[in-house]
Amino acid sequence: MTMLSDKEDRGESRFRLVQTVFVELQPASRDGSKPPIIVMCNSSDVSANGIQILLHEEIPMGSILRLCVDMKNLDPIFLIGEVKWVQPDADTDGFLIGLLLFEAEKTDTQIWEKVIADLSPSPKHGVQPTPP
Repeated sequence: MTMLSDKEDRGESRFRLVQTVFVELQPASRDGSKPPIIVMCNSSDVSANGIQILLHEEIPMGSILRLCVDMKNLDPIFLIGEVKWVQPDADTDGFLIGLLLFEAEKTDTQIWEKVIADLSPSPKHGVQPTPP
């Protein structure tokens, strides 16, 4: 496990971590007539306050999204994040999306922060070294 380079001016450590993430692109209608629109993607790197995902669709900057991270051997972790940046991914037809996580009712922000704090470079956690 390696921290990403400091040139990105981050206050916390970031780690390469690939996990399944479910993203709610549109909530269910208030009257229940339309179900939510949820897509599955993967994280590519994480920090205590953020997550980068690879998604097949572009998401507008400033969007607030509900996320569910499926960490193997743990209960699902529910989070809310704001889209801070979007860029085309050079290796796929998708988009890399950076989300700033924040605490909100019915989220698992504190559990997420503990999971990130407990990350180690061991393969059992699914953490991979990040090139400088």
